[in-house]
Amino acid sequence: HGLAISRDGKYLHMTTGHGFPDGKYWTYVLGPDSLAGPGTLLGNLPGSIDAALWLIAALTMTVGNVLALLQTSVKRLLAYSSIAQAGYVLMGLAVMRETPLGMQGALIYLLAYLFMNLGAFAVVIAVSNALGSDEMDEFGGLAKRSPGAAAALTVFLLSLTGIPPMAGFVGKFVLFAAVIEAQFYALALIAAVNSVVAAFYYFRIVRAMYLEPAGSAEPVPGAPALRLAVALTLAGTLAVGLWPAPFLSWATAMPMMGL
Repeated sequence: HGLAISRDGKYLHMTTGHGFPDGKYWTYVLGPDSLAGPGTLLGNLPGSIDAALWLIAALTMTVGNVLALLQTSVKRLLAYSSIAQAGYVLMGLAVMRETPLGMQGALIYLLAYLFMNLGAFAVVIAVSNALGSDEMDEFGGLAKRSPGAAAALTVFLLSLTGIPPMAGFVGKFVLFAAVIEAQFYALALIAAVNSVVAAFYYFRIVRAMYLEPAGSAEPVPGAPALRLAVALTLAGTLAVGLWPAPFLSWATAMPMMGL
């Protein structure tokens, strides 16, 4: 049993029995029978590009999350989680030929990602510059020292996790709807598991800020430019999450405009 890729690279075909049925296929890839076909584990895969995006999306989010899980530096944790977030965007691109929700989800998640990721990095940079370290231990008790910074970072982390009513939830909701509509069930399952993994390491930061003791009672100062960046990205994160309709309309119109 296996998968065959046509010479023109457009289709993946399942073969069973004694060989290729019509002689048009020259590449043979070993794999379980459930890897292709309507209604099966993987779902419809009309082209090899879709298969490649499927695999890259799954690997990107998995590798990024595993590496983020191992970090004690909050900056490196966010950097590796950014790799995982890119996997969700690729998930939408993998199904865009199956359903318009794929491109819509990829665009709305890119917008959400712009706000929540830049905002999280702005807070972390402000804190690490003030404390001289970006180790997670240094974020202990941040809610007492700088409650505004801790609250803003919590919003960004909740959004990255996909918790409503944040921007990240809207993006992930559309992406998961697209993947399920396209019957890419295995990819949806992989993305769901990765979301749980990401929630674990994001909440480690939240736990440190609110439940661990502070090393000092002095407030954490922040540069005006960083404060402005945090304010703008926080507004964007909440706006997309609380009033998603205009942003979803924008994401729907963009492909029609050829952008």
